[in-house]
Amino acid sequence: MTKTVSIAPSAMKGGEIQAKHVRQIKRIIFELGGDDRTEITRLLPLSQGISHASFRLLLRWENGQCHDWVVRLMGEQSEPTWLRLGVEPRLLAYLSRHGITAPVVASDVYGHWLITEFIAGKHPLEYLNGQMGNAWLDDLACRFKGLDQLSLPSELMAQLPRLDLVVRCRQLFDGILVFPDTISRNTLSAMLDYFAQLDLSHVSAQSLCHGDLHQGNLLFTPRGVKLLDWEYASLGSRLIDVAAISQDLGLSQQQIDYLLQQAGYQDWRDELAHYALGYRLIELLWYLQTCNINLLCPSQLETKWQQLLACWLQSQNT
Repeated sequence: MTKTVSIAPSAMKGGEIQAKHVRQIKRIIFELGGDDRTEITRLLPLSQGISHASFRLLLRWENGQCHDWVVRLMGEQSEPTWLRLGVEPRLLAYLSRHGITAPVVASDVYGHWLITEFIAGKHPLEYLNGQMGNAWLDDLACRFKGLDQLSLPSELMAQLPRLDLVVRCRQLFDGILVFPDTISRNTLSAMLDYFAQLDLSHVSAQSLCHGDLHQGNLLFTPRGVKLLDWEYASLGSRLIDVAAISQDLGLSQQQIDYLLQQAGYQDWRDELAHYALGYRLIELLWYLQTCNINLLCPSQLETKWQQLLACWLQSQNT
């Protein structure tokens, strides 16, 4: 009889999980030293998409020791990785020592899976319209300042790609095979031409950027703000991250100004409008890729298009 990790009867209540993912997780547990006396006490889906699927895993070893982990499994049809193999786990290990992200437990050298410790916290939407006022923006600004003060090891910095927004947008635009009827190819091309002509050279482009800072990757904890999932990390302008989270959360101009002031970026208020355009361009162009086009329904794509048009208008009026 083949030995296998056991699963508690109630372990997978609360979400549908594909059998292939369960098999992968069991195999990983064995690689980490588990055996037939190891039990999965809870397995909950956190996010599932084309590029990867993430799960919260509560595990009890044969000696009674328990773990609460997040397991990320890369998809079979995922796009080419942004970071070189092995770079993300090393970056996460460095960032976790500075309290910026969750500690790494283990990873696969080929980038097929990654395990980090689970951290409990609150979602930013819980604060957006709550009673805390701008206190949560203070915490976010503090995290941005902390990132600016980091001194990455030279060997790690050398392996991070440099994010040129114009080049990245052109790459994504050229990869689109079919444009939806509601989205104008010519207008998108005109936006790219306009964005390429903007002079943003005076904004520092040497910061460590998260690269995918939406609300799902932001967690407020008693030990400060945690930034999760660094698979699109790069060297670039801090305004990339500020624009991304401001747009994704739909911050008011007053909230944006407060965040900029608290983070020390108040002199870049006008430039942020241009980076918001860059963020919205990359976002829509990413969703228009063949491997991603079905992630949003037509009405959601139309919403993204209208948001992009609004950012273009605001950039032109700045």
